[in-house]
Amino acid sequence: MASVIELNKRSSGQAFEVILRPPSFDGQREFHPTFPPRNDPSLEEIQKKLDAAEERRKVRNSDVFCGGYSQYQLVSLCQ
Repeated sequence: MASVIELNKRSSGQAFEVILRPPSFDGQREFHPTFPPRNDPSLEEIQKKLDAAEERRKVRNSDVFCGGYSQYQLVSLCQ
């Protein structure tokens, strides 16, 4: 049976209640519909992401060394 403990009111008039109940663990995790189950990434997916990040770094660094061309302009101008 849950018990309710009323706490003192704040000066603003707000009051808080704490509802205590025993833990209800039946051996299964709680289901959160807003969070889909997370799949562990494969090594190939991780490598693809690392390669894409490295490519972004190269483009960003080439902008600095190539007179401020934007990343949408050809990187070959710098080479």
